[in-house]
Amino acid sequence: MVDRAQEIGLFRWKIVGEATDVSLSARERGRLVRVLAEREHLDSDGRWVRIGRNTLDRWIRAYREGGFDALVPAPRRAAK
Repeated sequence: MVDRAQEIGLFRWKIVGEATDVSLSARERGRLVRVLAEREHLDSDGRWVRIGRNTLDRWIRAYREGGFDALVPAPRRAAK
């Protein structure tokens, strides 16, 4: 069974996976990310959502630095 955090990581990967291809030029990647930001994406809860360009860029950087695990959100900490 996949937990909620893993579902979120898979959702993020489904969106940015193609944009992480190292064979893409910066121009090609930029064009692809702009297209992705203009679309609506079906999230794991069945809602249609838009993901901003800055968020997509952040997810791509996270993947490059830490692989799939970097796309999985860390557990939230309760405020004391």
